Amino acid sequence: MLKDILQTQYKKLYERFAQADEEECKIVLLGDSMINYWPTEKFYDNDNIINRGIPGDTTKGILNRLHQIIDLKPSVVILLSGSNDLQLIDDGIDNIVKRLLKIKYLLLEAIPNLEIYIISLTPILLGHEITNYEYMVNRSNDVIDEINNELSLFTNIIDVNSYLKDLDGNLRLSYTRDGIHLTDEGYQVFSKIIAKNISQLKLKRRYIDE
Repeated sequence: MLKDILQTQYKKLYERFAQADEEECKIVLLGDSMINYWPTEKFYDNDNIINRGIPGDTTKGILNRLHQIIDLKPSVVILLSGSNDLQLIDDGIDNIVKRLLKIKYLLLEAIPNLEIYIISLTPILLGHEITNYEYMVNRSNDVIDEINNELSLFTNIIDVNSYLKDLDGNLRLSYTRDGIHLTDEGYQVFSKIIAKNISQLKLKRRYIDE
């Protein structure tokens, strides 16, 4: 049931993105629900951010729609993907990392002077009453950490994972609404860490001063 819902949502957003008339030279956010739900307008003063996140998307799904990103000719791409592969593809950590690297290098090959930033997979919260276990199939913080560690051997990544964890190594309760997706408080931490690593992102003054 969940997989069918996600496939329908993917098709709907894929078609919407294909019809969108966007200007070039933008900051493009690419990934799954963690990207799609990211309320960047709350945290950044940028007016040049295009969100191309699709809830439930996988690295295979991104490869399938990569031409849409290339057509935008962005100057910056921010990529976060791979966690859904554990549930929807389940073909091993090595293959997830390989596909993330393939996305990176295909974009770099196709878009001159592109800057691409890969964000670490975010942690989850298991064993709490808010946890939605429908999303947790094959996911664990150990596996997520393993993906992040292996990916970091081959490319630079921006670590948001460790900043979102509590002392027990789980996603901090106040940062999540269902054990995986972030609250505004979680996205605030997420956004500040990413802005520290990407000069093109301009935090709103109230977050700089905190």
